[in-house]
Amino acid sequence: MYRKKILIVLISISYQLSSQIGIGTTTPEQTAILEVNSTDKGLLPPRLTNEQRNLVLNPAKGLTIFNNTTNCLEFWNGSGWYNVCDNTTVLPPSYCDNDISVGTGNLVKMLYDYNGDGVAEYNWCAREISIDTDGDGTDDQIWLDRNLGAYKRADDHRDNYADNNSYIIAQASSFGDLYQWGRPMDGHQKRGQRTGLLAEEGGAAQNTALHGNLDPPALATTDTPGFSDFILDDFSAGNNNDWRDDNNTNRWITTPQGPCPSNFHVPSQTEMNNLRTLIDNGSNSTIVDAHDVLALPTSGSRRSTDGAITDVADLGFFWTNTRTAGGGSNGYLMGYFDINLILDYNNARANSVRCIKD
Repeated sequence: MYRKKILIVLISISYQLSSQIGIGTTTPEQTAILEVNSTDKGLLPPRLTNEQRNLVLNPAKGLTIFNNTTNCLEFWNGSGWYNVCDNTTVLPPSYCDNDISVGTGNLVKMLYDYNGDGVAEYNWCAREISIDTDGDGTDDQIWLDRNLGAYKRADDHRDNYADNNSYIIAQASSFGDLYQWGRPMDGHQKRGQRTGLLAEEGGAAQNTALHGNLDPPALATTDTPGFSDFILDDFSAGNNNDWRDDNNTNRWITTPQGPCPSNFHVPSQTEMNNLRTLIDNGSNSTIVDAHDVLALPTSGSRRSTDGAITDVADLGFFWTNTRTAGGGSNGYLMGYFDINLILDYNNARANSVRCIKD
């Protein structure tokens, strides 16, 4: 008798799983796998903005959302997002607007500011690289394979070129952008972005033709300055060579994601030092080992005093999210003469950002 009851229960469960499901009704329509019935509630699909919708990778045909940007219901029809309000189909942005042909790691995608206007409109992609920093045979860090803003992953290092110029010509698209510490993706990070200084006042000549106020921009009073100019250090007493007027300790400490993609962040000093140690234990020069471990390029830095970009091809400078007792922030320096150090930099300086997974 006991066995018969178990068999009846199993048959009943099997029948229910293979038949319709009713919510708010015990008699769902025979042609529906699911029927939801209510007289005072509705069905609420996921609500996404245009930006969030465009980050959905490989949407299934029929996937439905409510678009908070257009206030309309949309579904993926196999080639684009069909808007039921105006009967139009929005073609998706290309999967990646930059080169992801090197490497096999998982793809990471984000909308990025391509032209320095502070608007994220570019489908920027990178691949993940997993590394074992403590030698136990298990990968313990996952990084992006390129500097933030770089078009491609560095596919060679400086030691394989006859001179700096040859290296720069071949690898410039792997250098990426240069961020002032703790500053968001507002346009200042582009290598050609103006400083506000006229050439005769010490500014780089090419900057005078770019957009922005021709007067040197004042130190910012908030974490979001509201303009795209590179902010020069004004050497005022107490500002500790910062682009912020109060030298606060927030920014990437409070929100370590910074300009990185979701689920990634600007590395801490500890995380960066673990990487530095792994590179230091390599059998080749620092430049070669940094390239072999994480494809780090010697992409230079931007001075806080006049906005000039220096040390390209010789050195690479990479931020951490860690502040120092002196008011500056830690960064990783690698390059020629086996330089491989964690140093203190002023916050108005602009260095590369290489993101690490949370």
